[in-house]
Amino acid sequence: MDFKEFFYISKLTCKAFTTKERYGILVLTLFFVFSLFNLIFAGGEKEIFNIDENIYVEGFIGEIGVLNPLFSGLNSVDNDITKLIFQGLSRYDSSTAEVIDNEKIATHTLNVDQKEYTFYINPNAKWHDNEALTADDIIFTYRDVIQNPQFPNIVLQDSFKEVEITKIDQYTVKFTLPTKNSFFFTNTLVGLLPKHIWQDVPIAEIQTSSLNQFPIGNGPYKFDSMIRNNDLSRIQLSRYEEYSDKKSNISKISFVIFPNFEALKKNISMINGVAGLSKSEVDEIYDERFSFYQYILPRYTALFINTDRPILKNKKMRLALQKALDKKQIVNEMGYDFVVDTPLLELQTEQWSFQSNIEEAKGALFDEGWKLNEKTSLRENTNGETLSLRLLTKRYDEGSQQEIMNEKLISLIKDQLKAVGVDLQIESYPFNFLQYLILDRDYDLLLYGQSLGYNLDLYSYLHSGQSKGRGLNLSSYRNVRVDQLIEDVRGTFDEETKQEKLKRIGDILANDIPAIYLFTPTYYYIVDKKIDIGDLGKLATPADRFEGICEWEKEN
Repeated sequence: MDFKEFFYISKLTCKAFTTKERYGILVLTLFFVFSLFNLIFAGGEKEIFNIDENIYVEGFIGEIGVLNPLFSGLNSVDNDITKLIFQGLSRYDSSTAEVIDNEKIATHTLNVDQKEYTFYINPNAKWHDNEALTADDIIFTYRDVIQNPQFPNIVLQDSFKEVEITKIDQYTVKFTLPTKNSFFFTNTLVGLLPKHIWQDVPIAEIQTSSLNQFPIGNGPYKFDSMIRNNDLSRIQLSRYEEYSDKKSNISKISFVIFPNFEALKKNISMINGVAGLSKSEVDEIYDERFSFYQYILPRYTALFINTDRPILKNKKMRLALQKALDKKQIVNEMGYDFVVDTPLLELQTEQWSFQSNIEEAKGALFDEGWKLNEKTSLRENTNGETLSLRLLTKRYDEGSQQEIMNEKLISLIKDQLKAVGVDLQIESYPFNFLQYLILDRDYDLLLYGQSLGYNLDLYSYLHSGQSKGRGLNLSSYRNVRVDQLIEDVRGTFDEETKQEKLKRIGDILANDIPAIYLFTPTYYYIVDKKIDIGDLGKLATPADRFEGICEWEKEN
């Protein structure tokens, strides 16, 4: 019987059943498929925690997205796991806080005019399927994929805009920049993709490809398996023996992903480590078997002021808002340690504009024509309009620690601004929808966090060219002097000159007040005392805690 005959007979058979009977068959079929899917991809909770004693187990809160280095930056769980599976041309050294050659993959030279980066690939570098890593993989990752117009990660694509990428030979690749950019080298931290695995996948479909479920990388650990059970997931990695001569005695790593903190807390006895915890979370799961590591990241939370709004164009209005906020109280109430006044994570307590003073805030508002209505305790202008501002923020999962912390922060800001007569209308949205409002700059104030990552490149956050659409200049801030200084900072490799220009940028921002920079969060990493992770160093991203994992040791 050929396919056409089979199809014809099947069609006649289906017609023999009533509509109700056909519906029942459909339900049973779907049930069978669903059961088969669970049999293949899922395991019970016992299987989630059926873990050998020689395995290091780390707990996460969140969900698995895409195990692909070109998209992992969008999800902290993905980013931490892909850090171990995939490697780029460079790596971050947490002991020196510098981005350096990843010698296991490649080394590089920079030419005299500082616009040509030539990478020499280690001939011993291999993928986890033991295929050789060559120039073709470099060209494929950076030119054929990232620079392709169909590539969906616009932010990453911008990092390689107008960069000419050329294959010199099988183990040599050259990147030619249109202008000098002292921060470009950090872009090569992004993990590589193996061409022989991905070359037949349409660029627009890479993010959703089934290949992401079984990633083949080139890092110190390779993907073994994924188990899902209801809200729990486990990803297991095993040590890639060909990666380094230095080998940790941790042969396998399991990442168990929980939907919320309560689920993690319930199973803490099965966990060897958890990162990204707040002080209150650490207090809840305190156990003498853990060592505690405190760390901060080069990121800040700020109240971005939409300077395109007529009511907020006036600098004195922005000064009033800044004066009204008591950052020290906010930080103390939130359980953090570090106030910041600038996007460079600086504290400038000696500068008058950063000194909280409720009376000076009231005076500035009065000078701008906003008088206090004694009945409502809110300010009004001569037209009887109330001084009311829309504040947008991200909505977190109900009951999550993130939601609790965010609501506490919003409450503090709202109360402090109300004390000077400013009404704050709070609107929270899921991140996917919030992005559209940000694209349209549809807000007066935006409570948001930004990360400096591996360098002090402020272009994306403060340059006028980034003040619209997909740009991350969330205040719509425009200043030609700042634009020029940002470009100058990019163009110099001299650290002293760079710091001098960054200081000048900070001085201008202090005067213009495009945003109210609040604090940098404090995080905690707890690790079983049986695991020796050495010195944590200075982290730029949470995933950097794995930078020295080849030297970790677990007590047997």
